Amino acid sequence: MTENSSKGLKYTCKATITKVFSDYGWYYLLCQFCRKKVESLDSKYKCNSCNSTTTNPTPRFRLQLQVDDLTGTTFERETQILLPHSVQELINIELKVNSIIYLCHT
Repeated sequence: MTENSSKGLKYTCKATITKVFSDYGWYYLLCQFCRKKVESLDSKYKCNSCNSTTTNPTPRFRLQLQVDDLTGTTFERETQILLPHSVQELINIELKVNSIIYLCHT
């Protein structure tokens, strides 16, 4: 398959995760209109792609992995994962856990 012929197709492949990149966190915030990443701007969020601003961006999973697919090619891919919770639910859980930990240490 070439890049152009496989564009838009979904497929499954067996691969081994060789590295997990955790430097950028496990989620990011998307523009409600064009679904690109937004940047924090005071109490709002600005999208540099469509120039819109919002106070309520959409959270999305970010799992950056390096994998080996047994063809000798190692590639980095942002991966969609299936969980029983939405990103917003996981953020709320994380905030709750962090606030409980903070209360225990004060």
